[in-house]
Amino acid sequence: MLYAIYALLFASNPMTYTIYFPNQEATHLVGIDGFEKIEGIELYNYVLTQLISGPDDQTLQNPIPKGTRLVPFGDDLGPIIVEEESEMAMVNFSNEFVKNHPGGSTGETMTIASIVNTLTSFRDVSKVEIYVEGEKLNSLAGHKELDQPFEEFTDLIKKGD
Repeated sequence: MLYAIYALLFASNPMTYTIYFPNQEATHLVGIDGFEKIEGIELYNYVLTQLISGPDDQTLQNPIPKGTRLVPFGDDLGPIIVEEESEMAMVNFSNEFVKNHPGGSTGETMTIASIVNTLTSFRDVSKVEIYVEGEKLNSLAGHKELDQPFEEFTDLIKKGD
């Protein structure tokens, strides 16, 4: 009850977020809501680190390949950049993101959609670009093109049971 009151009071606060994980059958994404007392880029880093770590719920799966890390774009830049004017987030992963991906069109879709939907859960992000070691790839596993920004995959979101 106390959590519900807190969530209602701070629902529009940038400290709230939703992390999206695929269900075990990879038919849809399930959002896990949370809030932290950190803001801005540190919150984005925290939330994507949680996505990379995987869900606590055994009915959900980790869409991020083992060994994947967030890596900075450069010496003065972190692994996530948000362009406020275009509402676009750019995220940079280590090469394990590609090297350890199991492949398949469904797996690839769930990986990309989990990242995109998690970042677009923030009100200042509407598009996401995915990079690996600072480079934009043509594809993750040969099925989805990564050379364009992605918008939220609304059709994959499962709302409550």
